[in-house]
Amino acid sequence: IKVVVDIHRDSIAMTGNDKCKPTAEINGKKAAQVMLVVGSQTGTVSGFPDWKQNLRLALRFQQTMEATHPGLARAMLFCSRKYNMNLTKGSMLLEVGTDANTLEEAVYSAELAGDALLSVLNTLK
Repeated sequence: IKVVVDIHRDSIAMTGNDKCKPTAEINGKKAAQVMLVVGSQTGTVSGFPDWKQNLRLALRFQQTMEATHPGLARAMLFCSRKYNMNLTKGSMLLEVGTDANTLEEAVYSAELAGDALLSVLNTLK
């Protein structure tokens, strides 16, 4: 196993009951923006020796998404947490849009992100 991707839909609440719906127009079609979440062994987090390898892979994925589909990726969330990414090298957590995005927007984004991930995988040894 070279890569493990844990896929979710984010939930971004604004004020009151308003929800945030991050989108980008790609090839004339609305796509839900995606966000990579990358944990690290910092602060009180321990037992995560491969976090730097995960970060390098996530950065390559983020850069490839931006190069192939500008605007698809939101800023990466880098934090002192594990989110089970400590269990396997090459682990990433991917938030595909939010609960406010349509299913069509999320599916389109997953296809675009999948294309970018395939490009990254083809470069791994």
